Amino acid sequence: MSKPEKKDIDLLQVKGVGKPLKRILQWRGFHFTFILVNLFVFVIVLTAGFFGNPMGNMNFSIAVVWILWFAAVEFMILFGGRTWCTLCPLPAFGEWTARRKLVGVHKQKRWLSKDKKWPKKLDNMWVSALGFLGISLILPWLVTRPVVTGTLFLLLIVFGFLFALIYSGRFFCHSICPASSYIGYHSNASLFGVRARDKSVCEKHIAKECIRGGPKGYGCPWKLYPGGHEDNTYCGQCYECLKSCPMDNMTIKLRRPSTIVRELTNVAVKAKGKYDEAWMGFTRFTLAIFYELVFFGPYWFLKDWGNMGVNFGANLPTIGLLTPTLGGFQNWLMWVLIVAGVALLAYPAAFYGFSWLAKKAAKDKTKPTKQVFLSFSYALVPYGLFLWLAFAITILMVNWAYPLTAFSDPMGWGWDLLGMKFAWSPIVPDLIPYLQAPLFLIGLTFAIVVTYNIALKLFGSHKKAVRATTVMTVLHVATALIFVWIIMG
Repeated sequence: MSKPEKKDIDLLQVKGVGKPLKRILQWRGFHFTFILVNLFVFVIVLTAGFFGNPMGNMNFSIAVVWILWFAAVEFMILFGGRTWCTLCPLPAFGEWTARRKLVGVHKQKRWLSKDKKWPKKLDNMWVSALGFLGISLILPWLVTRPVVTGTLFLLLIVFGFLFALIYSGRFFCHSICPASSYIGYHSNASLFGVRARDKSVCEKHIAKECIRGGPKGYGCPWKLYPGGHEDNTYCGQCYECLKSCPMDNMTIKLRRPSTIVRELTNVAVKAKGKYDEAWMGFTRFTLAIFYELVFFGPYWFLKDWGNMGVNFGANLPTIGLLTPTLGGFQNWLMWVLIVAGVALLAYPAAFYGFSWLAKKAAKDKTKPTKQVFLSFSYALVPYGLFLWLAFAITILMVNWAYPLTAFSDPMGWGWDLLGMKFAWSPIVPDLIPYLQAPLFLIGLTFAIVVTYNIALKLFGSHKKAVRATTVMTVLHVATALIFVWIIMG
């Protein structure tokens, strides 16, 4: 007799934790308070980016955003899903203006919004995924030139505002924001998830306040049916469903690894035509390796290519220093061809080839290769996340002093407001590879387990699943060895 499957932990029913946590999440001031704090931080980011010290390592916009925040988000994904989306201030101005409320619930009419429907052709990750890739194409400028970071975040705030006034939901976050897509994609490997306690309760309840809104909360701004979804991809964790549900049926689950594998497998098997999510996976996976190579690998000429021949930092008054040389621009085009070529063409082509071989090894004629290819790509959800966690460890341990110093001297003008000025000194650099190794090995293991479970669902046979998984494992191990080669120097 098989043992009953252990259930996920319902965090809102944990003794001593659940009730206060529930009260906090259902309090409308919770969301507003954290966004307000982040807005203050964003004001500093913009001010420092445009008018602070032009040297990136002495500027708050670079040190805090591209070291502390960038690394912290990866850990947020693993332990908290889309927690950053809960706290993100980018859509706040537009949403507050459209609702004509900062905290409370207005009547469901959005007073200052056109409430247009989002085009179906854009109801995917393509724009967001390509936006993330586009940002990576100017990476050396973005993480060292404060004015570039300031300009990027100013544009994101403006677009977030405009989209909230034009469209009826959070479609800027859903399909445009370059961080949202990868956060949502990898959140399917998170320990955290907003779910219905009992789907049958939601099915029987006719009013569906989680969609339409009610006296205590708005309908889902991400245009989901909260009572029915089983993945984290597009749930922005705004907790409106917890507030609006009169049945007390929405909760937060701490998911077991077996649940993560099962739900991810179900998403993968149903992924028909979702090339946008597949290419989000390919882009994130290859860029994790590429970022490690550029920042910590031996090939420094790659960073020089990305810099377009410019060796100066810049703020708004000195933005003219960023004029590239002709030779520098030509080298940058080589950088673009390498980065975009590997992310969009070379690795996807290799993945497709291995998927075809896996299908042949399984001796299955029922599933088309493109379906096997798309489904197997979801193994990169956990694999890519753990590669980025390994990269985040390196960023933090090597550059920890810069963000702490930036809080004391945000403009880079020699202040020491908090008494936290530190000289650059990496923390036990010799141990970094040994801290990274377990992370990418966990990712590799997850990828193999997920691939097997997907193959089992696709082909319906343990023997076929093992054969197919063995083929895909060759590709996954090969990429792991590349990562090992980089971190070992």
